[in-house]
Amino acid sequence: MSYIVETKDLSHQFRQGEKVLDAVALQVPAGAIYGFLGPNGAGKTTTLRLLLGLLRKQTGHISISGQEMTMRRHGLLRHVGALIESPSIYHHLSAAENLEVWRRLYRCPRSRIDAALTLTGLDRTGSKKAGRFSLGMKQRLGIAIALLHEPALLVLDEPTNGLDPAGIVEMRALLQQLNREQGTTILISSHLLTEIEKLVTHIGIINQGKLLYQGTLAALTSERAQAGSLVIDCGHDLRAAAAMERLRLPFRWENGQLVLDKPGRDQMPALFRELTGSGIGIYGVHTHNSDLETIFMNLTQTGVS
Repeated sequence: MSYIVETKDLSHQFRQGEKVLDAVALQVPAGAIYGFLGPNGAGKTTTLRLLLGLLRKQTGHISISGQEMTMRRHGLLRHVGALIESPSIYHHLSAAENLEVWRRLYRCPRSRIDAALTLTGLDRTGSKKAGRFSLGMKQRLGIAIALLHEPALLVLDEPTNGLDPAGIVEMRALLQQLNREQGTTILISSHLLTEIEKLVTHIGIINQGKLLYQGTLAALTSERAQAGSLVIDCGHDLRAAAAMERLRLPFRWENGQLVLDKPGRDQMPALFRELTGSGIGIYGVHTHNSDLETIFMNLTQTGVS
């Protein structure tokens, strides 16, 4: 697999003996939308700042598109666009005028201004000053600036912060479009777990500077299904408890329903034979899968994958 971003043994500390990052090994596949998750203070922003050269690397290795960043830092970063925290925009200038400032810095064709405005849905803002933009429009302008030089990698730190539900949906659609139509790899940090689940192809979970989980969303979904529960509505029949004890299956009661950690496929026939054979009425059966938020909390609270 080709990784557009890869780190090895990446560690960082701001105070002696207090590691903010501890041997982080990030792997972002080319063409992915990679969700980088973690509670406040977990090390997300520090990692992104190191990737962008905004912090001096202390220990470890960072490679972009297979090349060590320390060898060709400026050349490699020309292929990266970023929006870290709030966008850097001139409020007294229009969207196009803001982009013209950055176009001169990037030394890219003027045609890129119209292309970036169209991509981000700002092509009809005309002479309207950026200071009069909504928060969502300002975020879009920040992304337009980041896309101006056609980067292969887009790095975003909490791009939906402060947006209303409609703005969040619009941002998701924009990022999916960029990934699908432009082939842009996107590395995005966020605390909005339900939104990330709708957007990304890959996930990394970090806490206290350590990467606890990394893999595809599909793999996490499979793991989530296996970690779910089986819920049996049997009217809080106490005979069911005795049946579970005979089968040596751990269980609990929730809202008058029998809840078990999801049994293996080979255990299911014996489970239902035992229940029905004991004359226990079964009124409904369903599975309950842990959502991304539950898995996230389990990982970050226990600190193990």
